[in-house]
Amino acid sequence: MDLDKKAATAGIDLTEPKNCLCAALGRAQRNAHRVYETALKLNGVTPAQFTILTTLRHIGETTISNLAKSIGIDRTTLTRTLVPLVRAGWVADQREDDQRVRRLDLTGKGAKIQATAARSWQQAQVKFIATMGEDNAGALLENLRTID
Repeated sequence: MDLDKKAATAGIDLTEPKNCLCAALGRAQRNAHRVYETALKLNGVTPAQFTILTTLRHIGETTISNLAKSIGIDRTTLTRTLVPLVRAGWVADQREDDQRVRRLDLTGKGAKIQATAARSWQQAQVKFIATMGEDNAGALLENLRTID
C-alpha cells in the first residue's frame, strides 16, 4: 500500500499544512510545557529539572546513563540540566574509581524541593486534564506512549 492510500484511509490530507503531525505535536508540546513551567516556576525548578528530581526519587541512586535512559534523553542534555541541581545541593553527583562512571542520588534538600514542586505539578496536571477531559487525556497519554 503506498503512502497516499494509507493517508487517505486515515482521512488525512497530506497536502494540507495543518495536518502535519510534527507541527501539531510541537505546538501541543509548547502549550503543555508552558502550563507546567508556570506552575513549577514558583518552586524554582523547570519541568526538565522536576523530571530529574522525580525520577531520582522513584528509582533511587543510579548512574547518569541509567537516569538518561529512564527519562528518555541523551547524556549530554542530562548533564547540562544536572549542573544547577548539583550546585543547589539537590542532587549528589559522585564519581566512582572509574572517572567515567557517575552516580547520582537525590539529597534530602532535593527531596524537599521535589515534594513541594510535586504539589504544583499535580495542580498543573489536574488543570491540563480538566481542559482536555479525562477520556481525551487518557487516550493522549496512551497514544504518546506508542511513540518511542
